[in-house]
Amino acid sequence: MRFVLATWILISPVMLQSQVCSPSPTLYRDRVMLEQRYEKEVGDHYTEHEEIAAKINAQQDAIDRIYLGFMHQITDGTAESIHRCCPQGLKDPIMIQMCNLGSYIQGGRRGVASFLELVPKEETSAYGLWVLDRIAFPREPETKSGRTPFAPYGPVTTYIEELYRLVRSGNQIALRKFLRLLELANGEAAEGIEGDMEELLMHHPGIAAVDWKIMRKYPEAVEIVNEMMDDDAKHQAVKGILHECSVRHLDCDALSSSFK
Repeated sequence: MRFVLATWILISPVMLQSQVCSPSPTLYRDRVMLEQRYEKEVGDHYTEHEEIAAKINAQQDAIDRIYLGFMHQITDGTAESIHRCCPQGLKDPIMIQMCNLGSYIQGGRRGVASFLELVPKEETSAYGLWVLDRIAFPREPETKSGRTPFAPYGPVTTYIEELYRLVRSGNQIALRKFLRLLELANGEAAEGIEGDMEELLMHHPGIAAVDWKIMRKYPEAVEIVNEMMDDDAKHQAVKGILHECSVRHLDCDALSSSFK
């Protein structure tokens, strides 16, 4: 009996890691279906459908606890263990974004091309990113593990800031990804990206001048930033960027009319 118990204690962490790293392949589908059910059966009428809302939320929370375990495995893992948890061909859009961020950070930020390749560019992959904060910050206090994955700010802010770091370094692929992400964002995530764009325009006019030819290809993103910035900030940004354009002999056509 002692031998059996000792063996179980020895192997159970390995078994647990295997389970955490290999959740059900239907997890994403199940979560999306629950959101669709909530929208259809509850919608904006929570007080009239509290019982069904509670049941759907409980099922979603159970799924998110599994995702949270996976996220901790990625946050706490080494580059090698993350690679084992994140095989090529992974289909789950939520896990893909966890793996992308974890692999990039734990890999010493050397895999820039791989990181940028998986930055969301359409609604489904963007959903896989935005939902990470809901998973990392559970709505029920008893489900919290006491530590935040991708601390101190959580996964979405960390993801955006890692991408912005590349934008600020002059990486033009990162800028394209960042602008597209702004077009897909909403809520706090959108506010974070908008704030970074304002910081770029106001405090890094040289980069903004060089990259204006890219920015103007994303008029929706430019308009979002234009509406968010106050007049004084826009005036300061445009003045600084136009100066850099003149010094560097760059074409900054339509800059002034885009931020008015």
